[in-house]
Amino acid sequence: MALYNKIYTHISTVNAITTHTSARIYPLLLPQGIAAAFPAVCYSRVSSERVYSLTGYSTLEEARIQIDSWATTYEIVKDLAGDVKTAMDAATAFHSRLESDQDFYNDESETYRVSQDYIIWNRE
Repeated sequence: MALYNKIYTHISTVNAITTHTSARIYPLLLPQGIAAAFPAVCYSRVSSERVYSLTGYSTLEEARIQIDSWATTYEIVKDLAGDVKTAMDAATAFHSRLESDQDFYNDESETYRVSQDYIIWNRE
C-alpha cells in the first residue's frame, strides 16, 4: 500500500481526529471556496528517498510528510495538531517522528494552521 494511502487510512480512523474533522482529511490541498470547511487536515509529501543496501533496493523509503491542521480558532487547531501527533506516534503501518512544527494565522481566511513535518520510514 502506498504511503499516502497508509497515512489517510490511519488518521481517518482515529476518533480524536475525526471528532474535529469528520471526513475533512485531504491529500495536497484543502478544497477551495465554499467547499472548504474547518477544522480540516491536509497532508503532502515534501520529499522521499528510497533506501538501498549492498544487495539493492531494500523496499524501504524515508519520506518527509507535511501534515497541516486547520481551524477557525487557535485552541481547536492546537488540539487537532496534538491529536495528529498522538496518532502519528501510534502508527503501526509505518514509523514516524515529528521533525518540526509551526503555527500560522491567515488574515484573509481568518484561519489558524499548525504545520507539522514528519520523517516517516515506510516499507513499500
